[in-house]
Amino acid sequence: MKVLISKSWARTLGLGLILLSSACQPFELTPIPEPVIEEVPAPPTPDSPIPTALPARPPFEPGTLVEYIAQTGDTLPTLAAHFNTTEAEIREANPIIPGDATTMPVGFPMQIP
Repeated sequence: MKVLISKSWARTLGLGLILLSSACQPFELTPIPEPVIEEVPAPPTPDSPIPTALPARPPFEPGTLVEYIAQTGDTLPTLAAHFNTTEAEIREANPIIPGDATTMPVGFPMQIP
């Protein structure tokens, strides 16, 4: 069996091989530098408060009574723990506190030993 190849088909095949072989030529890649990510702090918003330093606590000598105004959620046990004293000492310094009270009303003035 004879296979006949036309001249135009051979020309097309030859051109395709030339293009294909030219695509296989080695080439050099240009390195792309890595992106540099810089942290930019966000500008303060007008709604955000500006932090301020807390005032220094005055040193208290043992036995000094500290003026304190009760705040929401204050109880005698938590106040005693916070001020390194006992419920009994707080009650003794504040005889107006009812004997059965543990949660202090907001705004109640006390002296904490």
